[in-house]
Amino acid sequence: NHTHGKRIKLIPPLSNARRGVSVSRQTARVFVEALIEQHTHHGLKREDEDVLLLLLRPDAVLAEGWIDPVTNALVLPPPLPLEGITDGDGDGDGNGRHTLPTKLSNAISLKVDYYAPGSHGMVISPPAGATLTFDATLHPKWTTDTTALLTMDGPQRSYLTAAVTGPATVLRWETWRELPSSDGMLDGYFGADLELSLNLWLCGDGIDILLDAKTVIDPVELPASESIVSDEHAARIAAAW
Repeated sequence: NHTHGKRIKLIPPLSNARRGVSVSRQTARVFVEALIEQHTHHGLKREDEDVLLLLLRPDAVLAEGWIDPVTNALVLPPPLPLEGITDGDGDGDGNGRHTLPTKLSNAISLKVDYYAPGSHGMVISPPAGATLTFDATLHPKWTTDTTALLTMDGPQRSYLTAAVTGPATVLRWETWRELPSSDGMLDGYFGADLELSLNLWLCGDGIDILLDAKTVIDPVELPASESIVSDEHAARIAAAW
């Protein structure tokens, strides 16, 4: 019933083929590119409209009310607010000053809640500040950094995370198109998400976790092999970067 409801296009993975996560995302990128071109050509999308890409893991359920915080974090309606004044000619006299548009976020991860095992639907919410990171061998681990808990990004309640949390990540389409690295051999979720995270930190402005946009997952549904990085894939990621 949301105003954006009819503008959402769901692209499920192929049911007749088991593809790796990275390859599936590459295939989706080609499809979305064609979809945008077609919709623009037929007048279904205006040139000034933004496209957001939501990567949703199959064990995740989006909590109600996620669209507005995500949209507000990644899209600013015109006219863009302005911030800062710079001395354009660099001589310090104030001549040639100009204002700069506020920088948009490139990518956000939704806050993750969990169904408690055997609790018949009871949801566990990790402490605010819980973030996903990785150890020296590029294997995932959760940590809580209360010193860098909340940063106010406009009206959004958010904080930085080293790696996308996995169940649900949203990117601006322009950001997704410009990421340089994509290894089709990364067939597990965390390997593909780790590569995505490195792309976003080294080639973008990092990743924020939104507290007001949530996803709920059942941690027992995803096979353990999908949530770790093999030694071979860790070596491939390290070599690429």
